[in-house]
Amino acid sequence: MAAGERARILKVEGDDTLIANLNGRDVVPGAVVEIQNVGGEGRSFELTVSGHHLKLHRIEAAAVQVEILG
Repeated sequence: MAAGERARILKVEGDDTLIANLNGRDVVPGAVVEIQNVGGEGRSFELTVSGHHLKLHRIEAAAVQVEILG
């Protein structure tokens, strides 16, 4: 994904700790996210979800399956 794109979260996968961490930051199925910035060759992603600004590392972002919104 690139800055400015929006997507709906379909699924969050990973171990229980990773899922709990993401869920605690409102990264949950059904939520709509907007990418604000992609940093360091895709090593981190800044996004807005449920009105909150978050930064996800690549391993966290890889656990999140999304559907790009048009």
